[in-house]
Amino acid sequence: RFSYTDYTLQHPESDGKGTIEPAIISDWLLKIVPRNQDDCYPLFVICKDVLRKFHLREIRYVWKKEEYLMNKFAELERTACVQTADRDRAEEVLATARRDAEEAIARRDAEIEALRGQVAVLGDTQRELADLKVSSQSAEEALLAEQEHAAAAHEEARIALEHKISKLQAASTSLAEKCAGL
Repeated sequence: RFSYTDYTLQHPESDGKGTIEPAIISDWLLKIVPRNQDDCYPLFVICKDVLRKFHLREIRYVWKKEEYLMNKFAELERTACVQTADRDRAEEVLATARRDAEEAIARRDAEIEALRGQVAVLGDTQRELADLKVSSQSAEEALLAEQEHAAAAHEEARIALEHKISKLQAASTSLAEKCAGL
């Protein structure tokens, strides 16, 4: 393995991951000159190795804008995945809430129908109660009228009885006088 250091030229900078700016590597390859005859072969081997690594894609060169766009795309892809997952979770929550709301509405509708039935029964019961009150009042009035009539008849019968008793007493007294006079 050879290495070559040219202290007169600026060396290409890389991030240590095999990524090199194409302008930097091309400038370096064009400007590099062996110092003497002994440096030619190592420099040739290094250039050959760089070209081989480019060919095998062990080293890649990227323009900064392209790298920025690739990073941005990857970031947007991650964000889209997160947002898709969030959206899916929100849709599940919304579907659950919708189902719960529909079930609650169905329960309330059933309760309303039950209450309507109870209201109808209550209305019928109130009408029956009103009819019973009217019947009860009529019966009470009839009973009072009957009681008054019975009291009047009782009074008439008492007066008639007293009158008969007084006639009988008068007749008994007159008979007793006739009997005594005989």
